[in-house]
This record gives sequence, C-alpha cells and structure tokens, in this order.
Amino acid sequence: MSTVCFTLAIMERYAIPESAIPTPAGEGKKKMLMLLKKGQLSDENKGKLAAIASAIKHDLSADIWIIESDNRLHLHSFILENEVKYVISFGLGPEDISLHMDAYVPYYFYALENYKLMFSDPLETMLTDVNRKKALWKTLQATFLQG
Repeated sequence: MSTVCFTLAIMERYAIPESAIPTPAGEGKKKMLMLLKKGQLSDENKGKLAAIASAIKHDLSADIWIIESDNRLHLHSFILENEVKYVISFGLGPEDISLHMDAYVPYYFYALENYKLMFSDPLETMLTDVNRKKALWKTLQATFLQG
C-alpha cells in the first residue's frame, strides 16, 4: 500500500487597515477633494481658496471637500466611495497620502485609477509666489475652463 502526502497551504486574506481620515469640510457636489496640512486654512487663506474655486466655477463649501491633516492619509476608500474625480494636494506629497511615486511635477494633473491628482506647494507658499500661482492657474484653467 502506498501513502500519499498532501501539503495544505492556507492563505488568509485581510484588508490593510486604513487610518481614519478627518471629517471633510464641504459637500463635494462636484467631486473635488482638496488636501491641506493642518493649520494652512486661516480665514484669509480660506477666502483666497474660495476665490480660486470660484474662478473655475466651483463653490468652496458646496462643490469641494477639504481635508486638513498632519497625519499620513490613506484616501483610497474615501476616493472610491465618494467617486472623487479631482484631488489637489497643497503641501502634502505622495508619501503623505500613501502613494508610491519616485518623483512628481507640481501643478500637473496625474491621471490615476478613476481620478486626477495634482500636487501643489503648501497653500501659503503658493499664494505668496506669483510664479507658483500662475502655474496653478494655468493647470486649473486648462482642466476646468477649456473644452
């Protein structure tokens, strides 16, 4: 009589835990998400951000979600569940939002899975530098106002 041996491998599937993201401000009706480091959104900067949003025919509180955080963000579930179309990150780099990118060009929308992502300098830096404001405006204008 011969003996047959079997090796049984059990593979477990588990979800990689995502840290809770802060509750976003705004309603996100136009499926845009803006990310900022905590403390960047003073009343003055919020007014300037509202003017930028208005220039591309968006209302800051009605059309856009805003998340401020100092912690590493895991946004994948939020983006999928809310069908986010555009993400603009002010001062948060790829590693801050759990993306693996070796390099990136600021003020350029990258087409990812189901959304587009742009990295910007921190809000206060961008708002006080004419060339950076122009770069942001050029990209926003090409994306939202032409076509």
